[in-house]
Amino acid sequence: MRNATTLSLSLPGNPLLAAETPTELAGVDPAIDGRWVVTSCLHALSDQGCSCTVDAEQTPTVQTMTA
Repeated sequence: MRNATTLSLSLPGNPLLAAETPTELAGVDPAIDGRWVVTSCLHALSDQGCSCTVDAEQTPTVQTMTA
């Protein structure tokens, strides 16, 4: 997407995360809190347990004008 802000996170495993899933970050950092759309999610299982690596993007809010 054009002008999108991107984010990559490594998280504990979460089967609800998948590409194109809308999600909201809150209480992490005011600079990144808000609505995001997952663009890719890699789930992994190892001796340490389940984990996932998530890439997401946040597009700027578009304001529409009404006549």
